[in-house]
Amino acid sequence: MLSNRPAVGIDVAKNFCFYAAVSPTCTTFLKPFKALNTRQGLLFALEQIKKVEEAFSSQPVIVLESTGHYSQRIAHFF
Repeated sequence: MLSNRPAVGIDVAKNFCFYAAVSPTCTTFLKPFKALNTRQGLLFALEQIKKVEEAFSSQPVIVLESTGHYSQRIAHFF
């Protein structure tokens, strides 16, 4: 199913996450990048996500795996 919104996928780990973004047509927009699960790392990831939002004039759908308490911090932040 295609959406008219971009998507950001997050691979959650204990100390860091990998992020990637795709356009509404499922083409890569942001190549995967790593950000630490610290305030500074999350703010960096947010800056990248804002670039996606600006490029497509739409808030991206954020998709992440449920990894127990590791994903809770990420979900709460976003």
